[in-house]
Amino acid sequence: MSHAHTTSVDVSAGIKVPKEIYDPEERKKTVFAKLEAELKKIEEFAEELLNEKRPREDVTTLALRIIQDMINDLEKDVDEFEGPHFTKVYRTLQGHCTKLQTDLDALDFSGRDTLREEKKEAVLTISDLAKKLAKKTHDTGKSCDDGCEI
Repeated sequence: MSHAHTTSVDVSAGIKVPKEIYDPEERKKTVFAKLEAELKKIEEFAEELLNEKRPREDVTTLALRIIQDMINDLEKDVDEFEGPHFTKVYRTLQGHCTKLQTDLDALDFSGRDTLREEKKEAVLTISDLAKKLAKKTHDTGKSCDDGCEI
């Protein structure tokens, strides 16, 4: 009985496997070829990022941009609001003002004067919107004569 297999490989626990079934050198070459292809993709992606024309923004800056968009939407809603202060719509708009103020307070722009100025402007805009909303329900922007709260 002759074997066509010239060599066996000791895979694990003394089990011999013919090289035609598992060749560690071939496996190593295959794995390295796949890794090299993936590494090349990563290097190309990194090169693209480095060559981008616009600077990438950090998470805090992106959060400020999102909040600014939300303020613009809130401004439209406040402009469209008509009705008394005790409605759900009024309370919801008032709550949005408070939430956006809180979200802005959580953002730290230490050492970045331009972004700190944008944050300050956003805070003032929200404050103005809250006042505008209050004035829409009460001429003075303060509570009613009968003591209701706004």
